[in-house]
Amino acid sequence: MTSEICADILRDQSAMESQRFNFDTTNQRIADLIWPASSLFLQTDTVQGQRRDQFTFDSTGSLALGRFAAAVESILTPRTQRWHTLSAHDDKLDKMPRVRRYCEAWTDILFKARYSPRSGFTYASGETYMSLGAFGNGCIFLDEQIGQDLRYRSLFVGEIWFGTDFSGRIDRVHRKLNLNARQARAQFGNKLSERITKAAEKTPEQEFQFIHCVKPRRDYDSGRKDYRGMPWASYYVEATDNSLVSEGGYRTLPYLPSRFTTAPREVYGRGPASMVLPTLNTINEQAKTLLRAGQRAVDPPIMTVDDDALETFNLKSSAINRGFLGPNGEPLAVPFNSGAQIPLGIEFVQDSRQVINDAFFVTLFQILAQQPQMTATEALLRAQEKGELLGPSVGRQQTELLDPMIERELDLLGHVPGLGPEMPPELMEAGGMLSISYTSPLDRMQRAGDGAAMLRWLESVIPAAQIKPEVLNPVNWAAFSRELAEIQGVPEKVMLDEEALAAADQQMASEQQAAQLLAAAPVAGKTALDLAKAQSLATAAPTAGLL
Repeated sequence: MTSEICADILRDQSAMESQRFNFDTTNQRIADLIWPASSLFLQTDTVQGQRRDQFTFDSTGSLALGRFAAAVESILTPRTQRWHTLSAHDDKLDKMPRVRRYCEAWTDILFKARYSPRSGFTYASGETYMSLGAFGNGCIFLDEQIGQDLRYRSLFVGEIWFGTDFSGRIDRVHRKLNLNARQARAQFGNKLSERITKAAEKTPEQEFQFIHCVKPRRDYDSGRKDYRGMPWASYYVEATDNSLVSEGGYRTLPYLPSRFTTAPREVYGRGPASMVLPTLNTINEQAKTLLRAGQRAVDPPIMTVDDDALETFNLKSSAINRGFLGPNGEPLAVPFNSGAQIPLGIEFVQDSRQVINDAFFVTLFQILAQQPQMTATEALLRAQEKGELLGPSVGRQQTELLDPMIERELDLLGHVPGLGPEMPPELMEAGGMLSISYTSPLDRMQRAGDGAAMLRWLESVIPAAQIKPEVLNPVNWAAFSRELAEIQGVPEKVMLDEEALAAADQQMASEQQAAQLLAAAPVAGKTALDLAKAQSLATAAPTAGLL
């Protein structure tokens, strides 16, 4: 059985590598041009610290890639904001205070664990966004340490292969990794082959290749408590000896691969770099041409009438060269002028840079910075435009990357005893289903049109309200203010929730009623005094008549 498992995994690995060969060739060229450190798609034997930038002559793509990753992080998973919340899947349950407190507590736990200094999420997500921009594919490996610590690691996509199910969802991941003998013994113990065991004693730094396969388990039995009761099977295979060194399982998929955009009938994604690869090649050649032309213009070749003249010609500053003027003073050695149109070449380079910056959304993110004098309505309209352009591609990461990641986090942390609050019985009876709602800047950008419409309506109705104030009566000002604050990204901590707002309204109504009573008290007191006097006079009048 073990040999059959190894044979199946190695056969699938070979098929996956053949399927992705064309992608690897393209990605190798992209890496050479804009991310030399990752130019390992077609290389097997590498030396650490080796220079890999020998093919790069222009840094436009590298700079644009870094800005792309920073921009995606800022609008998708900003580290200074709560970019998602949890809520009950059932809307009726979500309105219950203790269910909402339960969801808020788990949201706090997720963010605390995710942004722990030891988790590595910030680094892993940033590198994954760079991989998406360059190669159209990225992958995070999410595991747990002993206790409550989560571990995030961005993996090089050149060592990751994956497959999809009938619906197009990724359901199988292979990873080819190198471990030295010391690392392999620490991870797999005495299950290693004799060759690696001996190497661990004599040459512990010698590296060996392994394949990690994670796929749906065929013999899944939910009633079992061991790894066979987990829906995802995990196998580690020695690639050289074709031996199985570890078998286990996962409750949720630990590999979190994602794609920027996919073409029809293709499993792997394509990124902005592949869309403008011809321009990246062009600007690299343009940079080489400009370097050569500039060098000739600044330090031109010298032309002489004699073959041996340059042996005595001194090109050093302030040097004196005798015998290189003719009888009439004409120079016998002149610089060569190629007539190169350097300004035209610079113009071509600028055009190429514009195309590359557009592909990586660099130009799009410079709009607000270049026009700080815009009104609030104009800024919201610009934000809406950015959200519409970024939504289809960047928003895909919420479905393929962030949704599975949050589900995995809840699975890992949910099995830590005593970490979170107990689930309310109403939610437990409903199956404990939670929904993920994203509140990132990207989602606010996509809703910015609503905010702009609200402000435009208010600007148009205010002149009429100065004549007839009742035109503003239909507005729910509390809801208006809260909706606009949410769209514009006002921190939640400065806003009152619905319960606190209702309590504040009730307190304000009580204070207004008390103020009205206090204001009416002198009048009421004076009225009572006058009434008492009148009654006194009315009582005394008959007596006076009788006298």
